[in-house]
Amino acid sequence: MTWVQVDNRQIVHELKLDLGLPTAHSMTFSPDGRLFAYGAEPALIMFDVADFEQQWLQQSDAHKAICFSPDGQFLTTADLRGNVIVRSVANGQELASLSHLCRRQGTQSLSYSANGDVLVSTNVEGAQAWRVNGATERRTLPGHSMPIPVVTFASTANTLASGSKDRTVRLWNTLTGEKIWQLPEFPGVVQGVAYDHHAHLLAVADWSHGAAVQIWDVDSKSKLCDIPHELADINALTFLKNHNQLAAAGDAGVAVWSYQTSTTDNNLLEVETIYTASAKERCRTITANDGGNLIAWPDDTDIQVYDLEKSQAIEVNAPPMLQGWHGLVFQNGTDNLVYVNRNGQIQLWNWVADESDGQMGSMNQYQGPHIAISNDGVWLAALSQTDTITISDLRQRQELFTLRAERSAIWSMSWSADRSQLAIGLSDGGLAVWNLTHINESLADLSLEYPNDR
Repeated sequence: MTWVQVDNRQIVHELKLDLGLPTAHSMTFSPDGRLFAYGAEPALIMFDVADFEQQWLQQSDAHKAICFSPDGQFLTTADLRGNVIVRSVANGQELASLSHLCRRQGTQSLSYSANGDVLVSTNVEGAQAWRVNGATERRTLPGHSMPIPVVTFASTANTLASGSKDRTVRLWNTLTGEKIWQLPEFPGVVQGVAYDHHAHLLAVADWSHGAAVQIWDVDSKSKLCDIPHELADINALTFLKNHNQLAAAGDAGVAVWSYQTSTTDNNLLEVETIYTASAKERCRTITANDGGNLIAWPDDTDIQVYDLEKSQAIEVNAPPMLQGWHGLVFQNGTDNLVYVNRNGQIQLWNWVADESDGQMGSMNQYQGPHIAISNDGVWLAALSQTDTITISDLRQRQELFTLRAERSAIWSMSWSADRSQLAIGLSDGGLAVWNLTHINESLADLSLEYPNDR
């Protein structure tokens, strides 16, 4: 390695590195010019320019990009696979590990904003940005110890319910991260949780050999009723808006119940079954339209639609779903059902005309069945990888941005009523809430903000 004085082109220092046959990929000076970082195939090395002595060496993968933070405290590197590591300049210790997936070779770069608050990574896949100091874009809610197959926001306030295979249901304040309440432990793993549209009732179903569905009063924290059924294990629940009705999808079919305050005890509910349908295969999810008169569910991967007011099935010849788990949603403000089809694309199917209203994405772009659509029908959250969410504008049919990869596979998602927050449940029991308002503020610092007035 050779250092040259720029103004007179004289060699200042030469150094032979004992690294075998290193392949140099990146190098840079610190902002004050005192330090020099060198990224080669087998190692990352820090030098003091005053005496050209090695300060530290870290054995690591090939570094395609290196940059110092403006204050010179951090050294950030990006390797061939898109792993972005933030290290202490003083000793090379790893402080943070980020991910910017890179599936193809090409130019990679790293850059900090002038004040050092935002770090940007670019590669052939696109660009990602992180807030480095005092991040407010993502809040974790610790407590669950097993996968979280269901998360759901209440229609009011900033309250989230999460159901886990650790047999618990927890309610959270997503702005403070505080756990508000935990329901008594269930006999089986929790798979279905739903709020009613007034955010007063919470329905819960667990996998314990056909155990009854429970409805709880959130305000008094008391159980109002048990609903027996013949659906085997229940996989999903949804309340029907503008109706005192609850729908469920289970391994043996679907059911809809109506409920009202008991005539003998105001603290209990009376329940009546108003619709049932058997299934050829497992029914893994169920969804209702904004008017509350339609329900839709997949019988295996074939979509069924039923009009409860007219008591009749609606023929739908939509392409099969990728899978049936948590991946079928009525898009409010339209006549569309939205899901991931077997080609790995977002399918918009007009159930009235029984015809396609288009697809989004290229073949196999979406790797998982889980989706969530904001209440206004505008924003779609879908899995571009099993651990990565891409946010799109459904009205414009345009991708907006991709959130950084999670630490494990994403099992559930839910939008807040005002679409300012997106909650996610993970396969390792992790629970997090992304604040989309704060993300846009961070992007605005880079003149990359997305339109927020659609």
